[in-house]
Amino acid sequence: MLARVYGVRSSVAELATPLDARLMAELMSSKKARAVFLSVPRPANPEKEDSSMSRKTAFCLSLLTLLAFTGLTAVADQHEGSWTGEIVDLACYVGSGAKGSDHAGCAKSCVKNGQPMGLLTDDGTLVLLAADHKNGAPYEALKDLAGEQAMVSGKLAEKDGMKVVTVTGSKAAA
Repeated sequence: MLARVYGVRSSVAELATPLDARLMAELMSSKKARAVFLSVPRPANPEKEDSSMSRKTAFCLSLLTLLAFTGLTAVADQHEGSWTGEIVDLACYVGSGAKGSDHAGCAKSCVKNGQPMGLLTDDGTLVLLAADHKNGAPYEALKDLAGEQAMVSGKLAEKDGMKVVTVTGSKAAA
């Protein structure tokens, strides 16, 4: 009965090979060895536990494979650099295409009042600008350059089709 509770085969005849049977017989002949062997916790149903572990292992491997092909590409797209273009307030630019020196006053007012800002590069690429958690001063300085050409340095990342530069440096473009 104890053998069944601890998941141990109840008779030597149930063992898979003659070698298993002989080893078990030797082990069970010693009271001390039997006490140690029987005190080790075992799952109630080892066959089910093995099957469950196989499923868990397969799931983990599938997840890692998926991450290798999708999640890691976003990390690979991140790089540091510098970009030059016009600082635009996204509310006016995306909504009505407003940009340039004629719109500079409005752009400055909008970004200083909390509207998000972006960098519109010469090739027409629009990049969202974000403040660096450690030092937000370069991002804040860009608010004074809204509607003007600026050089922005930082870390470019792309996620779900959105390009974002975390600003680590900024200055007026020459």
